[in-house]
Amino acid sequence: MANEMLEALTRGIGAEVGKPVRVSFFEKERFIKQNEKFQRCAAWRKQLILDVAALSIFHQLVILPYHGATNFYTDSKKSGISRIRMGTQHLDREFISIASKVTRQFFAITQEFQIHVEHLHISNISEFVEFWIERSKEYG
Repeated sequence: MANEMLEALTRGIGAEVGKPVRVSFFEKERFIKQNEKFQRCAAWRKQLILDVAALSIFHQLVILPYHGATNFYTDSKKSGISRIRMGTQHLDREFISIASKVTRQFFAITQEFQIHVEHLHISNISEFVEFWIERSKEYG
């Protein structure tokens, strides 16, 4: 079962950002697929859970750092700091523009599908699967 959500989220973002997202997703996917309740789900519900897991990982590994970098950049500019480098990335207007666009698009998706970001956190696979099984009953 290919994950179109994962592909859509990581397409064009480069290996430095995309690879950790994909690796983390495939690791979580393995545990999700071992979950008994997940195994008993209909195919559409399984896909929904895996799509939300992809959103979760993208949120954790891309959106939160981009959002934080944007805030840090804004605060640094107010303090008179003109050059900022975070890892291999220079935080400049171009980076902030891209980061802002990515975060806006992500939050537009979550808003459109009424997904609260607090429900994206995966601290426990079983609880995550159970929550999204229950939540998906609204759609089924």
